[in-house]
Amino acid sequence: MATLYKNRNIWYITVSNGNNRLTRSLRTKDKKVAKQLMPSIELELLLQLSGVKQPSKNLSFDELIKCYLKADHNWSKRTKELNEYVFRSYQSGKSLYDKT
Repeated sequence: MATLYKNRNIWYITVSNGNNRLTRSLRTKDKKVAKQLMPSIELELLLQLSGVKQPSKNLSFDELIKCYLKADHNWSKRTKELNEYVFRSYQSGKSLYDKT
């Protein structure tokens, strides 16, 4: 069973299963929006509590860049090269523009 509550004008949902409980912010101040979001978030939290679905892990920026560049964006060869250059430059601390 899920519970909807408000804390500092933001709506939250909490779901419990046995002795385990998960809470997630719905990131809204509007109760109507919170009620619309509640069913899908409740299902997601119940799946996590039951062990069916693993929570998404937080990736470091470097890992995120690798995943982003590996994904199929249907880019041209030149666009892919440009994006790889920009991210490599950013990671190495190289300036992306001329400061003169």
